[in-house]
Amino acid sequence: MNPTILDFKRASRAMTDSIRSGPHAGRLMRTLCREFGPRPPASDGMRRAQEFLQREWSAFGAATVHAEAVSFDGWQEGDTEVAMTAPVRHRFEGIQAIHSKSGIVEAPLADGGNLAFSDLQKLGNLARGSILLVNGNQITGGQFEPLQKRISLAEALGAIAVLVVGWHPTLPLILFLNRARIPVIGLAIETAKTLRRWLNRKPIRMRIRTEGRTKRVTCRNLIGELGPTAAGALDHRRRDEVGQRRSFRSGGTATEVIVACAHLDCFYLSPAAMDNTSGVVTMTEVARALAPFQKHFVRTLRFIAFTGEEYGYGGSKEYVRAHADELDRVRFVLSMDCMFESTAQGVAVMGAPKLRNYIANGLRRSHPRVEVRNLFCMSSDYLPFLLAGVPAGRPADWRNSFPSWTHTVLDTEEKVPARWLKSNADVCANILLRMLTDPKPLPSQRKSPEEVQKLVVRENAAEPLRWQVLLPS
Repeated sequence: MNPTILDFKRASRAMTDSIRSGPHAGRLMRTLCREFGPRPPASDGMRRAQEFLQREWSAFGAATVHAEAVSFDGWQEGDTEVAMTAPVRHRFEGIQAIHSKSGIVEAPLADGGNLAFSDLQKLGNLARGSILLVNGNQITGGQFEPLQKRISLAEALGAIAVLVVGWHPTLPLILFLNRARIPVIGLAIETAKTLRRWLNRKPIRMRIRTEGRTKRVTCRNLIGELGPTAAGALDHRRRDEVGQRRSFRSGGTATEVIVACAHLDCFYLSPAAMDNTSGVVTMTEVARALAPFQKHFVRTLRFIAFTGEEYGYGGSKEYVRAHADELDRVRFVLSMDCMFESTAQGVAVMGAPKLRNYIANGLRRSHPRVEVRNLFCMSSDYLPFLLAGVPAGRPADWRNSFPSWTHTVLDTEEKVPARWLKSNADVCANILLRMLTDPKPLPSQRKSPEEVQKLVVRENAAEPLRWQVLLPS
């Protein structure tokens, strides 16, 4: 059965009306945040949230909704204590970084600043045997400096612990590291200011205690599909690209695939409304809005709620590994992560300049205007796909207005109004509807490993990616 012709303008208006008038976005946000709470991988909250989503997806017509197991290093939370012991005693709020060492240490505090190489001469021997106070993720000379790199540098300098300044004035940041052989604790900006004021007057000593530990966990990616049967898709491909039929048979299906994804996991202390219940709700509303138009699809929409994004892209890395023989058929990956007001007015497309033009052309009459840019960034589950050569993109914040309460205990659902989710879902649904129903070949081909390497080198991304354990050393 061949796909039927779609009146795109009428379909787009119908989708917009459905998304903006529907009650589901607010309901999903409240349910996921209030009933299931924090959802670290392999937790009871994560399991129940996945079961809830599976029912939601099946109800609007998703096919083959299933879970795929993923194993990676998770985290068992424990108590954290941060205290100044001299010249006066005072306790501060802090949160142990995931995959940092547990233990009790007491030592002088030294200010490591950004802990860039330019700070080393200034530090001298102060770091050895000290607890270092350092700023969080930094941009140095236009280059992203991963926190992991600077923690490893602190270890090499002989520091016995690190206190990391977050970006919220009063709340400590929840941090993820690939590994740390010393205790690492996140602090709030105001706490760091207080400590630095003391340091400017006289030496101080700190005592910290950490009890969290790394543990191996098994969690799941949740996957659903909308779209044509394999036979119908093969008929379409025969008409358009006869010479490439063989490559579309890998993985047991004949159709091209568009992936929409969002990570369902979060840190153990955060209700995770922004990061990333907002993305999961947006993705679900996109799929719900697209479902009535399945008979018009010439490509399959596969939507995935990943696990382990906050724990080193665990779910998406495993998906790319397990589905390697299918990646030639994936034409685009749209990752929805942290949806707020300004992300509905921007899209970043990575590794595919022609596809950027295609998306921009499709959104040229959007109101408000959506700015589509080429950008290589390293911040969510699209990254393992991108490094495997698959074109990818995400809604993007061009205003630098990212909320400071993300990755804190104040990431609660009342801060993310349903209108933000609906406006993002409207843009994403229109991008995907065009891709899913366009009978012409999309301007998006998978890059070879050599082409990916050239892209990484051109974007000066090799070192940050290695520190994130996403490239071989």
